[in-house]
Amino acid sequence: MITIPSAIRRRLRAAVTVAALLTAPCIPTRAGAQAVEQMPRWPETTATEACFDHIPRQAYGRVLVYGMAVWADSTSGTPPHPALLAAADALLQRVGERARAMLRPAGATGDSVPPGEPGLGDSLHVWRGVGGRLEVTAYRDGHVTWTVDSLWRGDSTAATLLSRALAAVQAGDEPAFLWPGDTAVHPLGPVHFDFTFLWPSKDSRGNVISPSVTRPVEPLFAMLEPWTDPVRVARLAHPSYPRRQRDAGFEGNILLQYVVDTSGRARPETIHAVWRPGTRPLLDQQKFEAYHAFVDASRRSAADTRYEPARVGGCAISQIVQQPFEYQLGR
Repeated sequence: MITIPSAIRRRLRAAVTVAALLTAPCIPTRAGAQAVEQMPRWPETTATEACFDHIPRQAYGRVLVYGMAVWADSTSGTPPHPALLAAADALLQRVGERARAMLRPAGATGDSVPPGEPGLGDSLHVWRGVGGRLEVTAYRDGHVTWTVDSLWRGDSTAATLLSRALAAVQAGDEPAFLWPGDTAVHPLGPVHFDFTFLWPSKDSRGNVISPSVTRPVEPLFAMLEPWTDPVRVARLAHPSYPRRQRDAGFEGNILLQYVVDTSGRARPETIHAVWRPGTRPLLDQQKFEAYHAFVDASRRSAADTRYEPARVGGCAISQIVQQPFEYQLGR
């Protein structure tokens, strides 16, 4: 958000506020949309994966993994029709039922949540494959197409399970996606959404870290996961208020997203600005220049800040984070 205060406020003191790091916030999905979901780990190096093999058994605890349908269609500036969201949730429920059946031991009855092992790997490795997402496109005739997250470079075993379950749903007698009959529902098709994963974690002190959930979720399976400590700031490089924008009376709020690697540094090639859903305005030339000046100042701060890297069971990992910056003139 970029604003121009009154002439009186232009003469007052300028200040920059750097809020707390966000390690489980709204993050961009494909096509530029955003959704509240688990903040993912960055795909790991060989050294980190080798460290995972030596995490002690007592560092693990069992958690439930859930699926959530996240809207990923940015072709329209309006929120998706509730009936389309409900249809995506209904499809996820059917996919979840199939996925649980695939993991359940032969002869088991009921619809309890099964363990991820051995269907997704041995008990101490299942958690490594809960990454990426299933990208789904639904059509008015009820059929769907999908692909496992094309941008995810890590283990996508869990997303592959959802792909198999969705294929089983599609092969059934009923349409996979029950398109609403209401003629007022827009868009007319097709629509795009993602099936993502969420699960609670515990930190090294035993505190439960719950993901933010704003939509219905579907239980998929249980898994053992090591404790996780998120990234924290060790030494903040405080940003400077851009002089030209300060003198002109511009204020702004910037949200950066980037990867903090295992050395405790932000990877420069990953630092970029993101917008929260529904907040990106049209900017005139002056505001456009002010926005990029604030982004550049924030980028320099993120690159120069030193962090304590995130850790899983004692192993340093790379993690995607978001950092808010607020540029304000004195009150």
